[in-house]
Amino acid sequence: MNISISDFEKNVQLYLKYIKEGKEIHLTQSSKIVALLSPFPSKTKNSTKKRPFGLAKGNFIVPDDFNEPLPEDYLNEFYK
Repeated sequence: MNISISDFEKNVQLYLKYIKEGKEIHLTQSSKIVALLSPFPSKTKNSTKKRPFGLAKGNFIVPDDFNEPLPEDYLNEFYK
């Protein structure tokens, strides 16, 4: 839907209602589109779904010394 900026200013509430309904509005100035107004994406059921366990299996191997303390000289670098 193409709407002039001046028309949008006169009917803000009406056009916000359209946007809330999921419609996009192209704001125009001198018959040229200058902006796009669209609904903000809402959270869906999938956005809260946990990622499956083991998704990166085979992409990373945990080294055997992963839980070992870091070398003293390496730790000292953090406290300079």
